[in-house]
Amino acid sequence: MAALKKGSKGKPVEELQTLVNKLGIKPALKVDGLFGPLTEKGVKAAQKKLKAAKVDGFAGDETLAALRFGKPLPVMRAPNYAGEIKKCTSVKDNTQKQEKLYGAINLQIDVMNKAIDEIVWEMMDLSTSTLADLQTVMVSGVSVNTSRKLFESARLSKPGYADTLAEDAYAEYLVAEAAKKRISERLAKVGPEIAKKRKTVVSAYTTAEKHLAELEKAVAEGKKKLTALNA
Repeated sequence: MAALKKGSKGKPVEELQTLVNKLGIKPALKVDGLFGPLTEKGVKAAQKKLKAAKVDGFAGDETLAALRFGKPLPVMRAPNYAGEIKKCTSVKDNTQKQEKLYGAINLQIDVMNKAIDEIVWEMMDLSTSTLADLQTVMVSGVSVNTSRKLFESARLSKPGYADTLAEDAYAEYLVAEAAKKRISERLAKVGPEIAKKRKTVVSAYTTAEKHLAELEKAVAEGKKKLTALNA
C-alpha cells in the first residue's frame, strides 16, 4: 500500500495513530483519521524509537510493520552463506577424490605385495627342491664313480660281481639323471611364472606411481581450497 503521509485521511490513519500511541509516544495523538503535523511528528518519534532506516514522517510498509510489531523489526545478522557452502562442497569433493586415490594406491600395493610374496615363496621352494635334487645327483654320482672303479678291477677276475656293479652304477646314473631333469623342468616352469609376476609388480608400481602423482596434485589443490575456506 502507499505510504501514509501528511494529508492522508481515513481508517489507515486511525490505525497509524493508535499504533503510535500504543508505542508510548508523547504527546499522545488524537485518533481522528487526519494525518496532520502532530501525527507527522509522532511518526518521526516512533521511527526514531523503532530505529528505522529513515526518520522522515512517512508511514510506509517498514514503519507500519515495526509499529505493529511494537519494537524494531528483526535484523538478519548472519551473512549469505551460499559462497561458503560452495567452498565446502569443493573441499568435500577434493577430500573424496583423495580418499579414492588412497584406496587405489593401497590396492596396487596389495597387488605388488602379493606378487612379490608369491615370487619369494616360489624361489624358496625352487631353492629347497633344487638343493635336494643336487644332493641326489652328487650322491648318485659318487656311487656311480665308485662302482666304475671297482668294476674295472673285477671285470676279468669276478665277472659276476662286475655285472652287479654295472647294474648298480646304471641304476644310480638313472637316479642322477632324473634329478637333473627335475631341476631343468622346474627352472623351465618357474622362470616364466616369475617373469609374469614380475610384470604384475612393475605394472602395479607404475599405476601406483600415477595415482600418487594425482594424489599429490589433489592434496595441493585441497590446501588451496582449505585456505580459501578459512579466509
